Amino acid sequence: MGTKKSNWQSFKDTLFFPIRALYPNNERFQFMGFTPLSNERFQVTLKMCRGKLLDMGCANNQLASQYQGFGVGVDIPGYLNDRAKPDVWIAPKPQLPFVDSAFDSVAFIASLNHIPDRQQTLLEAYRVLSDHGRVIITMLDPFWGEFGHKLWALLGSDPDQQGRGGMRSEEVGGLSKQTIFNLLRQSGFSNARHFRFSFGFNNIYVAEKNLSG
Repeated sequence: MGTKKSNWQSFKDTLFFPIRALYPNNERFQFMGFTPLSNERFQVTLKMCRGKLLDMGCANNQLASQYQGFGVGVDIPGYLNDRAKPDVWIAPKPQLPFVDSAFDSVAFIASLNHIPDRQQTLLEAYRVLSDHGRVIITMLDPFWGEFGHKLWALLGSDPDQQGRGGMRSEEVGGLSKQTIFNLLRQSGFSNARHFRFSFGFNNIYVAEKNLSG
């Protein structure tokens, strides 16, 4: 589940972090020997996944395709044009086409801030999770998220943002730690934890299904 970087790879990625931050999804960096920042999100998330995995807002379905287990990616038709390659298309509403307790992990990779009804979506994630299941969220802080999305739009360096025609009114650049913790608690999740990665510029949150909820 993900490959640990060599010392040399870590050195190169550290040295060229500013360039990688300007072009976070640029796959040409792999050709140049650098790790795109978007890949680091998947590497960190894969370490947290277990059992049957559901990836919400999967875009090109990279997480499920790299997961060494059963993984399903879902997305909304027309949202990312031809970049979206989900296993299952879903309607633009919170209800998921899965039975209760169908998955052991539900991931939101830089997607929760792009979902209008975040609370109801997390309630659905709770419903489809098994007992002891976990939700995993990667998210930029609001300041860096807003700044980054504007800069990436100016540079044309985020193909996902270009694919959906820019940020919509209901989307935000990022969500704060307190906002995410509140959303998780109000959705029934417990034992929420927070870690930083990518030199502290990005965040990952993990919480469990509360059996008493």
